[in-house]
Amino acid sequence: MSWLLANWKANTDLQTYLKLVSMIPDGSSTTIIIPPHPYIWPVSKVLPAGVKLGAQDVSIFESGAHTGEVTSEMLKEMGVSHVLVGHSERRSSSDTFGIVDRKLSRILSENLIPIICCGMDKVPSTQEDITQLADMIPSLDKCAEAFIAFEPIFAIGTGITPSIEQIDDVLKKLAVVLRSRYPKCKLNCLYGGSVNSNNIEKINALSSCDGVLVGSSSLNEKQWEHLIKSCKISS
Repeated sequence: MSWLLANWKANTDLQTYLKLVSMIPDGSSTTIIIPPHPYIWPVSKVLPAGVKLGAQDVSIFESGAHTGEVTSEMLKEMGVSHVLVGHSERRSSSDTFGIVDRKLSRILSENLIPIICCGMDKVPSTQEDITQLADMIPSLDKCAEAFIAFEPIFAIGTGITPSIEQIDDVLKKLAVVLRSRYPKCKLNCLYGGSVNSNNIEKINALSSCDGVLVGSSSLNEKQWEHLIKSCKISS
């Protein structure tokens, strides 16, 4: 099976989320649902057996007078096991490398598993590009396990994707760099960026790819059903 991560961002409503969750078979242990913060609790109550719960962001603070912040301890208490950090939509607004690093520290403080996004406005083609991509990821020295999602910025929500050969090349080279830097961390390498029912099989067939991080396609019932089936039968 391949990992299927659904990032629902700030879209649609609770009833739609509950319907989408009901479509997931029991035992889908490589599926992670990542709803907006207000819906984490109700979604957690209906998750099929084995399905994991993620959060889209986390506070840099442990606790205290920080209005509007959601801490790693709060997320863990709601059943969250994985936390997204470093998505380009957040890096472009407020999340500097330093903030991403602080968020990673808070994630690890509660023994949660990070899903760290990295991407460029082009497909990395040189070793220098790959190194720059790897440098977007804070130190994983203290991580037992992490997900690394390569998301080309131009592909997010646009319907445009790199070629399968380009995705494979980047994931292979990125994995080599990161595994040499952090040999004790179990790395799951993902692709994200306009993943849909038309390209999911080809992406999942790549030996370099452990799964996908999906956005808008995971909100469409017909596409969602296809994505679930494809990831479940992938080896």
